[in-house]
Amino acid sequence: MALHEGDGADLDVLVKQDGAIVLAVGRDLRPDLEAEALKRGARAAISLGVSARDLVAVVRDSLDGRLGDPDVVRRLDGSVPLGQEVGLSGRESNVLRLIVQGYSNVEIAERLFLSINSIKTYIRTTYRKIGVGNRQQAVTWAIQHGFPIDRDDSEQDPPDTSSEE
Repeated sequence: MALHEGDGADLDVLVKQDGAIVLAVGRDLRPDLEAEALKRGARAAISLGVSARDLVAVVRDSLDGRLGDPDVVRRLDGSVPLGQEVGLSGRESNVLRLIVQGYSNVEIAERLFLSINSIKTYIRTTYRKIGVGNRQQAVTWAIQHGFPIDRDDSEQDPPDTSSEE
């Protein structure tokens, strides 16, 4: 609720307390809020619809330093790109993130230091992997899978030095 109805200041205070283990509970239709909670320091995000048994197991595992069943717990880990569950590469995930944030293909190419043709190729392979046929469907899919929707024009994406091209 702190992120849905407020600015998240309550969450910021909680994650800074010594010894605090913060688990975010969220709705499946708002994974963007779960992603924001994880970015702010929550240890894991759990669906509001999780069973009582699974919830207790996640809390116990968290207290023991484990994060529980990956099907129940969602994490935002900088080393694992969003969309990995459908096989998106880091680059494809990055392109999809920028699409969700409203960037045009030309703007994405400029931000990622790639040609427009490379961007179009990444978009086609991403759409195929996530099972959509157009940009609107891709945005809907991405939001449902935790991609952030807030656009930050001041942030410049670093060039990707991976060998995925």
